[in-house]
Amino acid sequence: LKGHEYTISQLAFYPNGTILASGDAGGTIRLWDISTGKSLKTFNTSGGYVSKLLFAPDGTTLTSTNSGGSLQNHVGTIFVWDMPSKQMLK
Repeated sequence: LKGHEYTISQLAFYPNGTILASGDAGGTIRLWDISTGKSLKTFNTSGGYVSKLLFAPDGTTLTSTNSGGSLQNHVGTIFVWDMPSKQMLK
């Protein structure tokens, strides 16, 4: 998973297993195509390492939480990300 600037702290698989989400210690989340290893999309949180990643069972959203850092970095914030359509991921 080349592309993260910081150490990867969390991984989560899309419900059908075709996409992997990875979150790093700098607050960046990337979506990866499992079959090609290609980075599909990047989400940027406001800081702090990604402490949890979870896809909704229907795959329409990805949730993440951040830990570490300071209050200035929105520690403990829950983010809900709309998943892009399959066409946007290609």
